[in-house]
Amino acid sequence: MKQTLLRCPICHKQLYYNQGSYSCGKHHFDSAKEGYVNLCIPPIKGDDHHLVQAREDFFLHNPYEHLMKAILPWISSNDTVLDMGCGIGSYLQYLKANLPSLTTIGFDGSKLAIKKASKSDKMSQYAIGNINSCPIMDHQMDVVLSIFAPYQINEVTRVLKPYGRFICVEPAENHLLELKSVLYPTLRLNKVSEPLNIPFNLIHEEILEFPISCDHSLLMSLFHMTPYAYTTSKEAQQKLSSIKYLNVLASFVLRVYEIKKKE
Repeated sequence: MKQTLLRCPICHKQLYYNQGSYSCGKHHFDSAKEGYVNLCIPPIKGDDHHLVQAREDFFLHNPYEHLMKAILPWISSNDTVLDMGCGIGSYLQYLKANLPSLTTIGFDGSKLAIKKASKSDKMSQYAIGNINSCPIMDHQMDVVLSIFAPYQINEVTRVLKPYGRFICVEPAENHLLELKSVLYPTLRLNKVSEPLNIPFNLIHEEILEFPISCDHSLLMSLFHMTPYAYTTSKEAQQKLSSIKYLNVLASFVLRVYEIKKKE
């Protein structure tokens, strides 16, 4: 049996892997043919087919590579990295390609997303899981990523090692402003959260901005992977559908935290 960094979602004991199955000794979870394991009990409603497909189509062009490059220097070559809410695994795949000795784990509540991640990335461990109760053992991660995903700070601190790093990315005020100007008569800037305090030290913060040149196909993929797809009128969607090209600003808040050292 092989020891893993995963924990049982029922009793929270460590899971061991053996011949296609994960077990804590009492509870058993079969690995899917794609390689992931479902540790989400009870199940939750994750991203649907349209959103997952849009995300896959969008990342085929790698338009967020500038963001990925900005994250890379904050990760060391032998780190164990967890992506909370990893989606289709695009960020872990990039990190693993550039730092092959990383140990990379991702989980998400969407079975469809995790299935795609596992099929395209055989070098990382993927699981269906809930951010409110991460399927990860205590204090095993050097780095936790949260990129445009919700998180529970208690779970982040629980899984991080002492002096571990938490890398958090969220939309900045002007993110996708040009897209919103097409969709809505009144523009509202994105609300940016305040930096975290205890138990973290903020060691880096920046606004990262770069343009994305969107042809019609890329623009529609971008639209369908945002919340705007669910809040936009049919008239506005038709207006967007008529646009052949749009230059859109990507704008992110990138923050890197470290667990505070005890006095």
